Amino acid sequence: MDDDRCIIREAGERDVERLASLYEEFLEGVFRADADITPNPRLDLVRTLSRLMRRRDAVVLAAEMDGEIIGFARVDFRRGTDRPLTLRQRIREFFTRRRSAIPMLFADHGYLAHLFVREDFRRRGVGRALVEASAEWAKGRGGTSLDLNVLATNDAATAFYRKLGMSELLVHYRMRL
Repeated sequence: MDDDRCIIREAGERDVERLASLYEEFLEGVFRADADITPNPRLDLVRTLSRLMRRRDAVVLAAEMDGEIIGFARVDFRRGTDRPLTLRQRIREFFTRRRSAIPMLFADHGYLAHLFVREDFRRRGVGRALVEASAEWAKGRGGTSLDLNVLATNDAATAFYRKLGMSELLVHYRMRL
């Protein structure tokens, strides 16, 4: 990381209010990026974050500099059996017919649900540090990979994840009705 003053740590209850305001900034960017994604007017970020921080299978990591939270990563730990059975059955069938090994899709893994760094702190290694800490958190629980989704239109994020050595695994398509 470019700045030694930045630390990555597990967020706690005392961080909820500050994280909620950063989450609002994050969500505003998501809504601007894709008109199909609309805000949930009933979403209570403070309550949602508090509940999330009590889960054993999830973590919110905070990037902090000089006492100020400048970014966060929300990571879930998913067991291979957490996949919907119908999807798992279809994929097993697909690979069985081709006599191929089942892909890592079903292994225990970390899922990077959200990553955000304030705009004035980007391009300083904070995002990389959050992703690396997320991967370590998942690995410490037995995860074999760190997965995430990104909007296809988010070229900056796609380039960022590729630069970190991540590769495209699945492509999600949508038909508007």
